[in-house]
Amino acid sequence: MDDNVDKDSVKEVLSGVLAYHEATRQVRSDRAEDFKFNFGGIHQWDAADAAKLKSEKRPLLTFNITGPVINFVAGYQQDREQDYRTYPRGTEDEQLGRLATALLKYQQDQARGPHTFHQGFRQGLIGGQSVFEVGHSYDFTDDLLEGDVTLDLLEHDTWGHEPGARRYDRNDASYQFKLMWMTHDEATRKWPSQAEALKSGRSRDWLREDPELTGIPESMRNYFVDKDNDRVRIMQYWYRVPVEVALVVNTQTGEITRFETQKKAEAELRRIYDTAGATAASQYRLQTATSQSALIHNSGQIFTFTKPEQAQEALARIHSQAGAQASSAFELVVRPTTALRVKHLTAWQVLDDKPSPAGSDWRYPFVPFKVYQDTDDLNHIKGMVRDVKDPQREVNWHHATMLDTLIRGPKGGVWVSKAENVDINALRAQYAKAGFIGEYAGQPPIPVNPQGLSEGDMAMLQFGIDAIMRITGVNAEMLGQTTQKTVSGRAIQSRQAGGLVGIGSIFMNWTETKTLVGQLLLRGIQRHYSPEKMDRIIGDELRKLKSMNMLAPTTIPAQIMYEKFKALKQVDMDVVVSYQDASPTARAAVAAQLLQFKAAGAPVPLPLIIEASDVPFKNEINAAIAQQGEQPPNAELAKIVSAGQGQSGPTGVNTSQ
Repeated sequence: MDDNVDKDSVKEVLSGVLAYHEATRQVRSDRAEDFKFNFGGIHQWDAADAAKLKSEKRPLLTFNITGPVINFVAGYQQDREQDYRTYPRGTEDEQLGRLATALLKYQQDQARGPHTFHQGFRQGLIGGQSVFEVGHSYDFTDDLLEGDVTLDLLEHDTWGHEPGARRYDRNDASYQFKLMWMTHDEATRKWPSQAEALKSGRSRDWLREDPELTGIPESMRNYFVDKDNDRVRIMQYWYRVPVEVALVVNTQTGEITRFETQKKAEAELRRIYDTAGATAASQYRLQTATSQSALIHNSGQIFTFTKPEQAQEALARIHSQAGAQASSAFELVVRPTTALRVKHLTAWQVLDDKPSPAGSDWRYPFVPFKVYQDTDDLNHIKGMVRDVKDPQREVNWHHATMLDTLIRGPKGGVWVSKAENVDINALRAQYAKAGFIGEYAGQPPIPVNPQGLSEGDMAMLQFGIDAIMRITGVNAEMLGQTTQKTVSGRAIQSRQAGGLVGIGSIFMNWTETKTLVGQLLLRGIQRHYSPEKMDRIIGDELRKLKSMNMLAPTTIPAQIMYEKFKALKQVDMDVVVSYQDASPTARAAVAAQLLQFKAAGAPVPLPLIIEASDVPFKNEINAAIAQQGEQPPNAELAKIVSAGQGQSGPTGVNTSQ
C-alpha cells in the first residue's frame, strides 16, 4: 500500500475510534460498574461509605437483591425461547422454509446458539448492551472443507461504531470496529508480510484507553497489556466506500438483478437480446421445394414464400424483432450506493484492507442488543442494574447499621454479689456469650438493657427491597416469594402478568436482536453452505431413515431434494422469532386448542403440538415420531385418561394448613 494512502487511512480510523470512545466514555464507565455491582460484595458499596465503615470498625456486609432479579429475567428468557423458524417470502414451495429451519437448527447446535444467546441476554440485562457477531470459520469445526457459520458474543466494550448512527442495528454507521487479541504466532501466520508491525503492536496497548473500558478484565490486564507477554491487540475495522451499482429491472415481472459495474449489466442485456432472438428463430425450420419455400413453426403453423430468399429474410426479421422485444422488457438503472470493506490494524499500522467477505451484502456482521435507550444519546443506554443501585445501597447501609447496633450495643448480663461466693467461671461457661457476668459488693448496679432493633432502619430496609421490585417490575409473585397466607391463584396470576408487562420492552428489543441475527445466520448459510453440504446435513439422515423403513414411501427423491437445496440458496426468507406462553396453564390451553384443530381435520403436525405443550422430553418424542411416524390413537388409554380428569386438585387459594 502507498505510504501516503496508508497514513491517511490510519488517520481516518484513528479519528473514528477516538470519536466513539469520547462519545461513550461515561456509559462504558457506568457499564463496568454495573457488572461489578451485579457481582455483589464490596462492589455494591459506595467507596466513601465503605471507607467510613472500615475506619469505624463497623460491619461491611452485602445482601445482593439485584443479582436474583437479573437471574429471574434471564431465566424467564431461557424458559420461553424457541428455535428459529423460516418461511419463504414469495410463492415458493413451503418445504423450502422447513429445510431452511432445519439448517438453522443445525447451525445453532454447531455454534452452541442457545447458550450464546443466553449469555448475551444476561450481559445486556446487566450492562445495557451486548453485541453478537455472525461470521464464518474453519476453526473448531469438523467440516474443514466448507467450515461453519459462527455466532459469537463479543466481550463488552470491544465493539464500536460511528457515534452518529441511529438505527437499532447500527447499519447506518459509516464504520464499525471490533477489538480482539491474538498471540504473536497466530498473527504472524495470518499476516506473514507484517512481522515488524506485529512486533511493535505487542509492545504496548496502543489504544491509549483505560483497558477496563476496552474489554479487558482487571484480573487479565497484565496478561494482555504487559509488553512481556506474547499478545497482540488487533483492530478489525469495517467501513463503507461509495460505489455505483447497475440494476437490471424486468419491468414486466418486477425482478431486479444487481451488477457491480454498468459494463457487466450491459453485457447481460446484450445476452438477453441475442438469446431471446435466437430462441424465437429456433422455433422455425426452413423447408424449400421447386415451386415455393416455407417457414414451419414448432406448433405446426406454416408460412409460405415464393422464393427461398424471402423466407430467409423473414427468419432474420423474426430473430431481430424477438431480441428487441425481449430486451424492451428490461430497464437499466445506475444508482450510487456504498460497499463494505474491512481492514485490520495494530499499533495504528494497516495489516490488510480487503472487500467484505460477504460480497455485495451491505449489512455489518454485528448485531447489538440494547435493553433501554430512550434518546439518541449513547450515554443513555442502560440495563436493569443502573436504576436499582441506590435502593440496593440503602438496603446494605441500613442492614449494616442495625448489625452494628446489635454488636456494639449493650447485651444485658447478670450481676452476682461477692458475698455469695459463686463460682464465676462455671457460671460464665453456662451463660450466653453475648452477655456478661459481673460481681459487685454492696448495692447492686443498675442494669443496662440490650439494645432493640431500630424500627426506622427496619422500615428503610423493607422500603429498599420493595423499591427494587417496583423499579424492575419483578415482583414477589413472579419470584415465587409471596409471604401472604391466603392469596387466590387468580390474584397471583394477575400480579405476575402485570410484572411481565413491565419488562415487555426488554423482550421487544430482544426479539429485534434475535431476528436480525437470524437473518444474518440464514444469509451466511445460503452463502457458505453448498447444496452438497445441505444434503449431508439433511438428506443423508432422511435417506438413512427411509432405508430402515422408518419413513413413509412418499419421501422426496434424492435428486428433487438436491434441486431444492440449490433453490434454497437463492430464495428470500422471513426469519421468525417466537416464544412459549409465559404461564404453564396458557401453554396447556394452546396445546389443547391445537389438538382440537387436528381432531377437526386441520393438518396440524403432531411435533408442533408437542412443541407447544409443557411436557418434558420433547426432543425424544419428536425423534421417535420422525422414526416411526404418528401412531393410531389408543382408545383404551384415552378412556383411562378421561376417567382421571375432574378429580380434586389445587383449589387456587394458598391456605395455611
